Amino acid sequence: MHGTITEKEYKPARTTWTTESVTKKQCTTSRSGGRTKRSCHTVQTGTHRVPHRHAACWQIELDDDAHELCIAKGRWDKVRVGDRW
Repeated sequence: MHGTITEKEYKPARTTWTTESVTKKQCTTSRSGGRTKRSCHTVQTGTHRVPHRHAACWQIELDDDAHELCIAKGRWDKVRVGDRW
């Protein structure tokens, strides 16, 4: 990727959360005419929160409006807005 650096931004490490359903398989058995029939279905038993961890990012944005790159802090400290990448 090549372009001119149009923006520099530090994004600290963070955690975001989503909620996911917890389910279990529930089965029942019934008898009819001497035959046994088993029927199963999935039931929701609750929810739990799932963490999504995002590492710190020393980000540069290029003038093509399509690329935001996380780069090493040492390189981020050296580059300036307007530099060619």
